[in-house]
Amino acid sequence: MRTRKLWAAVAAVGAIAAVVLATGAATGQAVTPPVTFTMTGAPSPTTQGGNVGFNGTISNGGTQTLTHVTLVESVPHATLVFSSFSRTVTCSTSGDVLTCDLGSLAAHGTITFTKIYATAHTDTSVVDTSSITFFVGKDSGTRCANQGLHTPCGPSVTVPLASSSDPDFFATWTSFGGQGSHVGTDPQLSHENPESTQASIPFRGDLPNGIPVTIHERPENFPNEDCGTGFTCTGQVHDVTVPGGFTTTSPLVLTFGVPATGHDTPLVFHDGQGPLPFCSHTPLSTESPACVDSITPDGSGNFIVVVQTLTNGGWRFG
Repeated sequence: MRTRKLWAAVAAVGAIAAVVLATGAATGQAVTPPVTFTMTGAPSPTTQGGNVGFNGTISNGGTQTLTHVTLVESVPHATLVFSSFSRTVTCSTSGDVLTCDLGSLAAHGTITFTKIYATAHTDTSVVDTSSITFFVGKDSGTRCANQGLHTPCGPSVTVPLASSSDPDFFATWTSFGGQGSHVGTDPQLSHENPESTQASIPFRGDLPNGIPVTIHERPENFPNEDCGTGFTCTGQVHDVTVPGGFTTTSPLVLTFGVPATGHDTPLVFHDGQGPLPFCSHTPLSTESPACVDSITPDGSGNFIVVVQTLTNGGWRFG
C-alpha cells in the first residue's frame, strides 16, 4: 500500500512538471508547441578579413500569435556590413550587441534574415550568439525559442577563419551591390604562387543578399591539402564552390593562371568528367555546362585560361 502511494505521488509530480513545461512563462523556459530559431554561417571556413554571412529562421509552430518578438545578437570582433529581414524591423546596437524588435509572429508564421559581418584579420574564428524571446497572449513573462537546447532561446554558430596569407585558398560572402562581383586567390603568379583562380560572378536576382564563395587550389588526390609554396601539383585541382543557378546568358566566368610546364600551350582543362570543349565549338547548354573561352600567354611563361560554366566544379589541367 505504501508503494502504491509513492508511485502515485511520483506520477502527480511528473504531471505538474509537464504542465509547467507546456505553459511556463519564466524567462529561459521553452514553449510547446515549439517556437524554433535556427541559424547557419557561411562560407565555413572564411578567410581572415573576409565577410561571413549568417542566415536565421524563426518559426512559430504553435496556434497563438507571438508578440514582442525580439532578436538579440552578439558577434564580437566583427563589423556588421549588411542586414536584411523578411519584414520591416527596428534594430539598435550597443557595443557588440545588436537588438532587433521583430514585432508579432502569427501562428505557423516564419521570419528569416541574413546578416553579413566583416571579420577580423587576426582572429581564428568568428562566433555569432543569438537569442529569440517573445510573449504569448496576455502572458506576463518572457518566453524563449528552442525547447530542449542547452543554450536557451537561440543558437551559437562558430565559423573558423583561414589564414589570409594562404595563396591557395580564399573564401568570403560576396555581395553584388546591384551588379556582379569578382573574387579569387592571389592573381600574381610566382615561384611561391604558381597558379591562381579568379571568379567573376554575375548578379543573381534569386540571391540579392549575396552568396558564399570558396576557392581552393589543391592536389587532385589530397582534397584537404594545399599544393605547397613554390610547388605545382600534378593534376592540381581548382575547387570553386558557389551556389548554382547560372544561365547561358549570365554564366560563372573563371580565370585561371597556370604555368606552361614546358609546353607551348597548357595541357587540356578538365572538369572531373572529361576535357572541356572550346566555347566556339560547343556553346554552353545543359548538356555541355562548361567550356573554355580562351587560352592566352601572359608573356611570362604562363597562360591565362578563361572558362565559362553553369555549375560548381573541380577544375584541373594535365
